[in-house]
Amino acid sequence: MFADAPSSYGGNGTTMTPPQAQVATLANCVGIVIAVACNNKGIPYEGMSVEATATLDVENHCLNDFNVEIRMPGEVTDQMRRAVDAAHEMCSIGNTVSSANSVNVILVE
Repeated sequence: MFADAPSSYGGNGTTMTPPQAQVATLANCVGIVIAVACNNKGIPYEGMSVEATATLDVENHCLNDFNVEIRMPGEVTDQMRRAVDAAHEMCSIGNTVSSANSVNVILVE
């Protein structure tokens, strides 16, 4: 995966920024878990779309308020709702984003 800085920061601005990549990774994770759950339960999901957004807190240099919208093909059933709820609980990226973590950056000589 390639990432770049916006042109206003001296980058080429031709690929996603790291924050955009993080939001896209969240959408991919949720979508994959939903697809697997639906496939295992025989729930139609072909044509499903997943869109994730977050708010960039420029002052604190972080993303906040993640939202993931899932659009399923056809009528939304209770079985689909349960699959989406399960995906929310099983998505490792979503769980990582929503839990308190530390990030250690170490320069190795």
